[in-house]
Amino acid sequence: MDPLSFLRRLSGSQGVRQHDVVRDSEPATPWHYPLSKRQAEVAELIAAGSTNLEIATRFGIPQRVIDAHVAWIMTKLDVRKRAEIAAWVAQHRPA
Repeated sequence: MDPLSFLRRLSGSQGVRQHDVVRDSEPATPWHYPLSKRQAEVAELIAAGSTNLEIATRFGIPQRVIDAHVAWIMTKLDVRKRAEIAAWVAQHRPA
């Protein structure tokens, strides 16, 4: 019996949706935890050598928004330099 059928049978309803079922192949925690997806994108661009202005231009948003993302990334990762963000990305991003 597939997991979705099992959950439907267990709950006694058809209310469980396909995307509610976590597959074994899905990681419980994304590689970029504790960063949000957008912060991870910014961190990857920092690791690639992009400036805040270049990242802002790429996303079509003000540079001050990227400045804030970078500040939060540094806070969450407890780092002080962009090179440390790059090192964190290299260590945590899947190959």
